[in-house]
Amino acid sequence: MVVARGGMLMTAEQRSAAVHAGAELVNIVHETVSGMRKAQTDRLRRSPLRFIPGAVSVIDLVDRGSTWGEASFTSTVSVTANVLSPVLRLMTPEGAAPMDASVRGAGVLAAIGAAVGDSLAGDPRTRALVPELDLRYQGESITAAEFARLQQEPTETVVVFLHGLGCTENNWSEEVIAAAARASIALVRYPTGSSIADNGEKLAFLLDEVLIELPECRRLILVGHSMGGLVARRAMEVSAGVADCVSDLVTLGSPHGGSPIEKGAQAALMTLNFFAATKPLAMLGHRRSAGIKDLRHGAIRFEDWGGQDPDTVLWDRTTTVPLPDQVTHHAVVASWPEDSSSWKSALVGDGAVRHGSAKDQDVGDATQDPKRKVTVLESSSHLSLISHPKVAELISEVVDRRSKDWK
Repeated sequence: MVVARGGMLMTAEQRSAAVHAGAELVNIVHETVSGMRKAQTDRLRRSPLRFIPGAVSVIDLVDRGSTWGEASFTSTVSVTANVLSPVLRLMTPEGAAPMDASVRGAGVLAAIGAAVGDSLAGDPRTRALVPELDLRYQGESITAAEFARLQQEPTETVVVFLHGLGCTENNWSEEVIAAAARASIALVRYPTGSSIADNGEKLAFLLDEVLIELPECRRLILVGHSMGGLVARRAMEVSAGVADCVSDLVTLGSPHGGSPIEKGAQAALMTLNFFAATKPLAMLGHRRSAGIKDLRHGAIRFEDWGGQDPDTVLWDRTTTVPLPDQVTHHAVVASWPEDSSSWKSALVGDGAVRHGSAKDQDVGDATQDPKRKVTVLESSSHLSLISHPKVAELISEVVDRRSKDWK
């Protein structure tokens, strides 16, 4: 892949969006600090100080002054952003490359998008910082028709690579991608801060377009790292056309049963929300993206939250839907400790996802189902899966299977 690796560039729209996003970040942090101050002020009002003549009046006076100052600060930040935004637009050279044209710029946007991408996408002023789900070739967005024209010969098999949270297609190692060289390779970039359900639906639409543009394609192989595996599952549920063409699903450390990190974070935030002094911190934490929240229990459908606000849900409400009958699921599980059978390995998993979740044990014992294969890689971490030689070997083996062998 040839991708620009120089300094980060930005279009006029992205510069404007960055200013508004920065202002919003400052105001959010300020709002959190202000909330903690108000909680402390309320505590003082209820303390023994209230029995001292005039003490409450002094507290109220200081509180009103602080509130006025905080409101003034917020207004100043917003006005400054509104003034700077058009100025930066005018200062941007015509035809400037987008920030995600470079590997570093794409990585920065991916990290920001993972944290708060859904909020950025929901605001017209900051939407330019969030990439759409699309196919990528040499760092640039391409359509399904352009992807089809890039194929030098009719292709029967297309391997689709889906990255994980906070990543881009640039994170895949060349060795892993090269393992699919005997097929057509489709690299997908998507906004990981958006809900998995939303990304899955958009992926289904994109793959439907690919199948239309490549009528000779009879076989799709979906390779997903972490969140990418869940997005792939959702796409198969949404589109029957896509599901019928998928022969293999390769998931690399995907949290089919959720991630203990997100579960722990939610439990901590719900605890903080009980106390007035720390409630502002809980509100700050709840601003994390919908994509991250979906990883709590591996939620791939909007209805998996049972109509509840994800910020109020701790226990798993998701429903397990089996893969299409013809799909072989290859679950690759990383084990941080050397001995994958030890209690340490069961507890830690790959550092982000436990073994049971990565194996998708909710649908039963893989040893009893020939369509479910589990590969455990010891002394490996969650992120090492996107460059692991054993993963490359597995993908090569899956690609080498003939279409007639699976359908």
